Formats: sequence, C-alpha cells, structure tokens
Amino acid sequence: MNVIIFGPPGSGKGTQSCMLSRKYGLNIIAAGDLLRAAVIANNIDIKVKNAIESGILVEDKFICDIIYKQIKLSANNFILDGFPRNLNQAKFLNKVLEEMNQVINYIVELQISDNLIIERIVNRFICLNCGNIYNFMYINECKKCGSKEIRQRYDDRNLSTVRKRIKEYKIQMEDLRKYYQDKILGINAEMSIAQVSEVMYAFFS
Repeated sequence: MNVIIFGPPGSGKGTQSCMLSRKYGLNIIAAGDLLRAAVIANNIDIKVKNAIESGILVEDKFICDIIYKQIKLSANNFILDGFPRNLNQAKFLNKVLEEMNQVINYIVELQISDNLIIERIVNRFICLNCGNIYNFMYINECKKCGSKEIRQRYDDRNLSTVRKRIKEYKIQMEDLRKYYQDKILGINAEMSIAQVSEVMYAFFS
C-alpha cells in the first residue's frame, strides 16, 4: 500500500505517518526530514541550504532525486510525507511509479487553520536523538528514549519563515488538488490525533 499525506506545517503529518507506519508496516519517506538531515550534515549546495532555511521550495531536481532513491528502497510499501510539493513533482512521481509498476492507493490532506498552525509550531519541540515530537516546551527529557536533547526545529524558530511555508503550501496545493481530483480525502486536522487516525483508518479499509 502506498500513501501520500498532504498538509501544511504543523498539521500533524509526521505524527499520523508514524501511526500509519506502525499499523500497516509502511516505510515513511518524509521530504522535510530528508532535507533537514542534509542541512545538518552540511553536505548540500549552499543555495539549496539557504532555500530550505528561508522556507522557499528547493529545486525540483534536488528533492526528486532524494525521493526517487527512497522509493526504490521501499518496495511498494510507503508513505510520502510532504511530497510532492508542486505539480512538477507530482508528474515526476507519476512517471516513477509507472516505471516501477506501482500506484498511489490513498491520498490524504490534513486541513487546519493558520492560527492553529502558528500556535502548534511555536510550541513544537523535537528529540534530536529519536525524533519524537512534543507540543510544549517545559520538558527536559524525552519520554521515548530518555535523551535530554530536546530542541525546537531550526525551521520553526522564525515565524516569518513559517508564514512563507504556509503561503507556499496553499499556492501549490491548488494545482495538486486539481491534478489528483477526487482522489484526495480532506480531514479536519484540528481534531484530536486519535480522531484523525480513525478517519484515515476508515478511509483505508
């Protein structure tokens, strides 16, 4: 089973991807995580790094190359979190899947208001060791792995950058909704995590 999860920053894509991965045994291909890892490793072109840090979409070729390698490794059993991000990337994905004789089985869009996005992101912290996410700042130890390395993501610290990411998402999603037409299930991501998950499970059954 192959799934795409769309949603603006702070909508819960990462959390829902983890839950789907555990339930259905899917490999998570998270575009944002892959890009942030490249920035932290400092093994990418400075222009790409600056684009990521300023909230601007990186060049299609760069992200498509990364995603292609991950899809090849995932053997028809993956969740795409944050990809495709525009129409060109969607067409690239379709071509890759055709070559591999694969399809996207389900597409979900998590929908949330801008005000709640900002509220969530301001209070979003992550364990640098295991990636577990927390929505409040008064924590000094990860409940999952015990690490004390709890930090804000670097791309969450600047609200101007966050607003750019939200604006860009809205612009690109107009074309993506048309491209995928009636295949996308819109879900109110302002519900609880469990409620959002239940809606997705019902959609997949």
